[in-house]
Amino acid sequence: TTLMDVIAGRKTGGRIVGDIIVNGEQKNPANFSRITAYCEQMDIHSEAATIYEALVFSANLRLPPTFSEEERMNLVNETLELLELSAIAGEMVGRLSVEQKKRVTIGVEVVANPSILFLDEPTSGLDARSALIVMRGVQSIART
Repeated sequence: TTLMDVIAGRKTGGRIVGDIIVNGEQKNPANFSRITAYCEQMDIHSEAATIYEALVFSANLRLPPTFSEEERMNLVNETLELLELSAIAGEMVGRLSVEQKKRVTIGVEVVANPSILFLDEPTSGLDARSALIVMRGVQSIART
């Protein structure tokens, strides 16, 4: 977690030495936050929102104004498909299993359309079956 926090630019205290190279270029702090997303280990969501609402809210807040409403909704729906959440998109987040909440956490970051996605222990606290489902979703994202 600490190393990932340093690479993601989330940990700035203390003595940090070294270079971060992204696609052969020195990391540009001004641009880096726009091209990255970070999934926390803790799944913190509004319990009263549906999965669909959580993703739409994130997309509306984080995508640039150049994205049309149609493009935003396409990205939300594509993310729901990739993470196998379409069938339960209308479910309230407060009623989800730990594994489903983890996929929502990842989805909320993916709809921001990042080039780089940091995942802080995405399978922590999950049983083997749930971890497989989460990692299958991550694998689907990596392929796109």
